[in-house]
Amino acid sequence: MGAVGDVCGHHFDIEGNLMEIPLAGYAFGTGAETIRGISPVIGMAGSTTKTPGILCARRSKLVNLFVTDDATERARREDEARNGIIDGGLSKNCYLNRR
Repeated sequence: MGAVGDVCGHHFDIEGNLMEIPLAGYAFGTGAETIRGISPVIGMAGSTTKTPGILCARRSKLVNLFVTDDATERARREDEARNGIIDGGLSKNCYLNRR
């Protein structure tokens, strides 16, 4: 499987490992190690189809705060439980309730 998501042009696989993407060298942006040293780095995702990308962004440690909706958060928790991931303070999440 290829890339499942990216943060500032840094693509990552399902395990959260950074990938070498040919076009990434042409992107102008902040390096991955610099991003990992920043807190907070806020990610936004709003669809249950985004849960693999959320999981992998957390694994990559490029994002440490997510803003999402209730349905996506429920799906994220289910995906992470299936993958044996316990939050353990890896990231904090902000949930938006659409009513």
